[in-house]
Amino acid sequence: MDSDKNAEAKQRTRKRPGAFSLGSVLGIPVYVDYSWLIIFVLITSTISQEYVRSHPAWQPSQHVLAGVVTSLLFFMCVFLHEMGHSLVARVFGIPVLSITLFLFGGVAQIRREPRKPAHEFLIAIAGPLTSGALSVVFFILSLITATVVNLPIVSSICFWLAGINLMLAIFNMIPGFPLDGGRVLRAIVWAVSGRFEGATRIAAGIGSFIAYFFIAMGIYLAITYKPFIHGLWIAFIGWFLLTAARSSLVQLVTRRAFAGLRVRDIMEQIPQRVSPAMSVQALVDGPILQHGLRSFVVEDGGVLRGLVTLHEIKATPRQQWENTPLQSIMVPARDLVVVDPHASLQAVTETMDERSINQMPVVDGNRVIGIMTRERLLRVLRNQLELGTR
Repeated sequence: MDSDKNAEAKQRTRKRPGAFSLGSVLGIPVYVDYSWLIIFVLITSTISQEYVRSHPAWQPSQHVLAGVVTSLLFFMCVFLHEMGHSLVARVFGIPVLSITLFLFGGVAQIRREPRKPAHEFLIAIAGPLTSGALSVVFFILSLITATVVNLPIVSSICFWLAGINLMLAIFNMIPGFPLDGGRVLRAIVWAVSGRFEGATRIAAGIGSFIAYFFIAMGIYLAITYKPFIHGLWIAFIGWFLLTAARSSLVQLVTRRAFAGLRVRDIMEQIPQRVSPAMSVQALVDGPILQHGLRSFVVEDGGVLRGLVTLHEIKATPRQQWENTPLQSIMVPARDLVVVDPHASLQAVTETMDERSINQMPVVDGNRVIGIMTRERLLRVLRNQLELGTR
């Protein structure tokens, strides 16, 4: 079983925690994080007020309508920015798992890092180039709708989108992780030095410095200027950049610690297999309380039927435990994300993070041979770091 293909297939069919699906474009699932709704309202309100100041002769309904349309088109531009990254990644054979719009814009989630500096450079630069091209297109449209066909509202919307796309391209080219400019910088340093890890540390370090600058500037503006919300927003962006820069270093350390290790090397053996007919009460009284076990593979005649964890048990009313069979509460086999024993630990970590899961049955052919848990991964990582063996 190919674990990467399995994860990709599941990615297209299961719900994303904290987000809703917009379907797929060119086979790439598109999600909208619920945090996007907050920024959509804020941006729509801000743009509408800008239109009130710049076009006082418009009707109030025109201000609101222009604000809504501009916001929707802006996020379409953010989506196209991420599609630029995604399509170039596909050219180099890197699977794109999804595109998600969220509070700070958008992110294209790819299966793995590029293997060559040139690939990294082209994937990173594709987004800002897309935004730059959109800026030119909207500027031309604003001129046409202002001078040729005389559509002042449309012209104003296009002019605003031209400016914001230019700003988006420039902002993303700041040379620090996690921005596109930081990835461009990493690609250049990687090409010159030949060291991916060193290049990542440099780009993340600069990204952290830039993030602290944004935080400091945001706090200063919030204290000295009104409205203070603008300063707080800048500081919030800085905090996000700092978190992402640190996350890239954590991923680097994890990748090094897990290098060369496969699932079969550290997976846990199945301590006890349970029957789908077993009651929840029997499971609690036996394997859970007596042996401290937390997750169980449900099998019937050697065939995988599902997985039961403490999460499913706690979601079941206690008074129903005695008469509730495990097959009623288990996660059925068809919904499980399983892993091949030959899969890399890095791939397992990425899948668990993508899917917000803490355990994956290890399946060889049609047979469950073990289980991989997040706790096990963290224990191996901690031991590697403490002993300094990698």
